[in-house]
Amino acid sequence: MRKLAITALLTSVLASACITTPNFYVEKNGEGQGVITSDTGDVDCGEDCGGLIEGPITLTATPGFASVFGGWSGTDSCGAEPTCTLEVNEDTRISARFDIGTNLLTVTPVEHGVIHAHGIDCGTDCTETFRYDAFVTITVTTDREWEVVGWEGANCTGQSCILRMTESFIVKPILALRKVTLSMRNVSPYAVEPVTSSPAGISCGYQCSAQFEVGTTVTLTASSANVSWSGCVVDPMLPGQCSLKLIADQQSVTATYN
Repeated sequence: MRKLAITALLTSVLASACITTPNFYVEKNGEGQGVITSDTGDVDCGEDCGGLIEGPITLTATPGFASVFGGWSGTDSCGAEPTCTLEVNEDTRISARFDIGTNLLTVTPVEHGVIHAHGIDCGTDCTETFRYDAFVTITVTTDREWEVVGWEGANCTGQSCILRMTESFIVKPILALRKVTLSMRNVSPYAVEPVTSSPAGISCGYQCSAQFEVGTTVTLTASSANVSWSGCVVDPMLPGQCSLKLIADQQSVTATYN
């Protein structure tokens, strides 16, 4: 009996010695930043950590600056939610993925132009998602008589707009009819006679210029009918006047007093 008791005790001690606590290992992957913590206090890491853990544990993945949580891998108990509860009863390795965050660019379509950027052709496709801090160039192909004069929703000037996607943007280019410069030269052997225009803009003696919207018909009027014109069309019934439609970037008229 004594021998049997000693044998049973030895067997129990050996069996207890063979029972080990599982290894639990947590790692972070992806290009983003974040930390992983546990309700037990055994896990608190930004990169990799682990230890001897057994029983239930709840992990929480907290994304860092400009990052988003991308999901868990290594266990069927966890998925896309940042909080994960599982039972540890064997060696376990689990990963949390943190990705770079994204921001949405929306451009508002306009008449007389099509807006372009990477992944955008608006017209029809007017939104695209970009990773945080990406640089995006927006350009506009306008109808011939129109041009970009400003932007809504972004601090941009000129015909194109470069955005740094640290936030989401809703952007709209402002279009206007292109401007044409009309130059007026007044030639007189005597005292310089003034010439004016309708619409207003030209009002000068020797030489001046003004800008008008493309397609505008401008009528110039001299101070007397004793004048010859070049660069515009003269109505024989009104020799002191001439008219022209502005279609080129720059146009010029000369009035010569006889």
